[in-house]
Amino acid sequence: MTRLAERHAPQLLAVVGIGPDTAVTLLERTPGARQYRRLNRGGDRQANAALHRIV
Repeated sequence: MTRLAERHAPQLLAVVGIGPDTAVTLLERTPGARQYRRLNRGGDRQANAALHRIV
């Protein structure tokens, strides 16, 4: 996972509080590939959990 994060988003690893596991979670949850899903008012739970760990 560390190599994946270093290759695709080294700027995330430079931020204090973001480790490889959190960076990969955020990378996997980016809206780059459009996926048509129903609106979920709770949002993306894994991305929200990753952001909570950072804060």
